[in-house]
Amino acid sequence: AIAFSEPLPMPSTIAGLLAGEASGYKPFQSKVSPEELGRLIAEKLDFGDKFVLRGPYIYNSDTKTIYLHYWDRSPTRERLVAVELVEGKMVITFQNVDYHQHTGIALNNTCKSVVRGLIYTQMLVKQDKSIIVEVHDAKKAWPDKKIVRRFGGEGRIAVIEKMGDTPLHKLTTSIKVGNTWYAYVATPILLPPHSINNLAKILEGEDRVIDVEEPPNTRILIPTLKELENLIEVEEEQNGSHAGGNTRDKQAKIAKRFRTKIALLSPGYDMAANMPRPLHPAIMPGSIVKIETSLSPQQLYQEGVGLYRRLGWGTLLPLPQKLIVKQK
Repeated sequence: AIAFSEPLPMPSTIAGLLAGEASGYKPFQSKVSPEELGRLIAEKLDFGDKFVLRGPYIYNSDTKTIYLHYWDRSPTRERLVAVELVEGKMVITFQNVDYHQHTGIALNNTCKSVVRGLIYTQMLVKQDKSIIVEVHDAKKAWPDKKIVRRFGGEGRIAVIEKMGDTPLHKLTTSIKVGNTWYAYVATPILLPPHSINNLAKILEGEDRVIDVEEPPNTRILIPTLKELENLIEVEEEQNGSHAGGNTRDKQAKIAKRFRTKIALLSPGYDMAANMPRPLHPAIMPGSIVKIETSLSPQQLYQEGVGLYRRLGWGTLLPLPQKLIVKQK
């Protein structure tokens, strides 16, 4: 079998890197929950109790384009969306991902010998643009010097440096909405395990409301296909003109790609137990959801939604009343 990597690291990979910095890369002797990881990062890196991470996402500083994760069960379809402001309008374009093939072997963790017969092939994403993780409300800033570190997960090497810009946060400040508004799910929204009973009703079409518990007084509504069609305006990329002819058919086709996607997801790897953390139901990146909250879009962007939100989970991009989707 061939495994395809995701185009962006999960928030747990970023949190693991920061926790490694905080602990001096000493192995944990016992299980450490995501909440404990957050406290460790806050204390040892002197970020303070109010810090939050947003993202990760990709940013092309030359074109001022933001690329967000689009999760799809088919690895051969587009796995990113490019987000731009064009003449004050938000424009989204689906983007393909380039891969390179990697063949590896499984090692015995104890003696580092090869496990016979366990040869695997991975298609790894080629990454040539900056991956950004925003750190908000930290008491102490990240050091100015560049450092080289190895990520968890795929074990890639990265150069880490501080940026003075927060492009996705800046984009949210340009969005004006009412009390109920739509948002693009940029990183998975982790839901409590007990919410799986309510999700069964949602998948069967009996309910459309998810109480995410965090932050308080915030609910997610699953949009209907009709609502998504009304939100989206399809535009042909080659000439900048609006799609003519069967416009409704094109809107319906695009709207289906933004329907709420729910999967079971582990919020990271437990190094002490040498196994993934227990699975949670999650709303996956690429979903468009409807938000009911007392917070402004900018506040909810910084707060995040769902479990472990301070570590980057549940990052949302508020959407304007009309979203333009370019077709190639």
